[in-house]
Amino acid sequence: MSKSEDNINDIKFILERVIWYLKQPHGKLIEYFKENKLDAFYSLPHPEGGMLICGLEANKRFESISKRFLSTQKEKKHKTDISKFTNELKNEFVDKFILKEQEICQKTADRMIASSYKRVARNFKAITHFIPCSIFNTSKPSIFIVGPVEFLHKSQFFIRYEKEIEARREEIAKEHRERCQIAIKKGMPAERVATTEQSKKLGNFLVDGLREFYDQYDWFSVVDITECDPIISYDKALFTTRTALNILKLLLGVQYTDKIRTAYDSGIPNKSAKLSKPLNEKLDISLAAGYNGNIPGDKWYEAIIEKGGYFFNLAALALTYCNNFDNIPPLSIRFVDALSWYGDGISEKVPAAQVIKLVSSMERMTGTGKENDGDGNNRGVTGIVTKRSAILYHHATEESFGSCLEEIKKIYDCRSNLVHGTISPFDDQVVAIAYKATEMTRMILLQGLEFFNFIGLDKMDLSQKDLRTYYRHLEKGYFGKRKIEK
Repeated sequence: MSKSEDNINDIKFILERVIWYLKQPHGKLIEYFKENKLDAFYSLPHPEGGMLICGLEANKRFESISKRFLSTQKEKKHKTDISKFTNELKNEFVDKFILKEQEICQKTADRMIASSYKRVARNFKAITHFIPCSIFNTSKPSIFIVGPVEFLHKSQFFIRYEKEIEARREEIAKEHRERCQIAIKKGMPAERVATTEQSKKLGNFLVDGLREFYDQYDWFSVVDITECDPIISYDKALFTTRTALNILKLLLGVQYTDKIRTAYDSGIPNKSAKLSKPLNEKLDISLAAGYNGNIPGDKWYEAIIEKGGYFFNLAALALTYCNNFDNIPPLSIRFVDALSWYGDGISEKVPAAQVIKLVSSMERMTGTGKENDGDGNNRGVTGIVTKRSAILYHHATEESFGSCLEEIKKIYDCRSNLVHGTISPFDDQVVAIAYKATEMTRMILLQGLEFFNFIGLDKMDLSQKDLRTYYRHLEKGYFGKRKIEK
């Protein structure tokens, strides 16, 4: 059955359910909802106000139409908030098939979908996002760039945007007054509409609230996102900023970067208080204050460029490729995925969670699914990931391959034991393994990035099977051709 036929069948089903609910006597509906409780929570907008019950299954059909359409439109899929698209489909359905009683056919179904998407796309915007960050307690350099992300120290940020921010006080008040006047013209009593003074208070409230929040942070990312849904745009900007910060974590290591985060990520507050009461004594109050970022010194950027400029540029290039909504190279997004696990892992304060996240990073960097060896036996994921990770770590550090493999296996076994409940997350060995995992994962990602660059960070037509073939060639020198080829 074609997608067009599926759409027609879904629309017919939805209409049948709406009509069925409309025809049921009130008493019968009450009895029906006793047996089908969830159906009462799903409805469509009534053309004359109120709602038309459609039921759970009909609601699922709208979602199926949305997913079916977006599955063939990769760029649109990534730019669209599917819940908004689904809501527009419901509005168009009511207009075309209930209010106007149009015939359900391929033409009207296609028009319903096209009109719904057009309505959604009208709200797409190209947006520049400003995201507060905790990075370093230095203002040098006051501006630096990681791929598509520009980072500004607060001194530079407010030089650039201070006037625009302050101008919003009067602009917000004016815009609010204009909306109030429109409401009065539409019939709202003037006494129920905000006064000029209240409109000014709104402008001050929003700007002062922003300033109060922003004043807590010394750094801001500036990210341009191309036209898309505003919610998707913000999420993309946050993802891009986090990845840029994770690149710093990878290049500088955990010692200097464990506190790096955006303002919207969890972390230790820079101001805290404790309250306790020793036995038979008075309450004890203590206050603590610290910087909400790391302290790497003023030469941190020079150190990255001088010692890790090659990897910095490669990682920034991968992030730039991933800042698109379409045509994202597989190896670039795979590296960024692995980097995300690593960034979360080294900022994690619980050692057990650190181990789990860091092993997930290794898996994303090296895993290509189950395989067969030369004898037709399955190669499990554990064996594949540990061996490939050990090879990458060996290349990065030149430590003996045997010891590399042994250490990786210890880390992997610890992760397995944690997730399967055979050891406690508070076991003493977990702390030591978490410490070792942070450095080993870092080296694996750096060497893996170089390996991916050799294959092609910008290569679009690379499948998981192709990557598997490249990894097998890498393995030949360690395990022999016969044992790794299918």
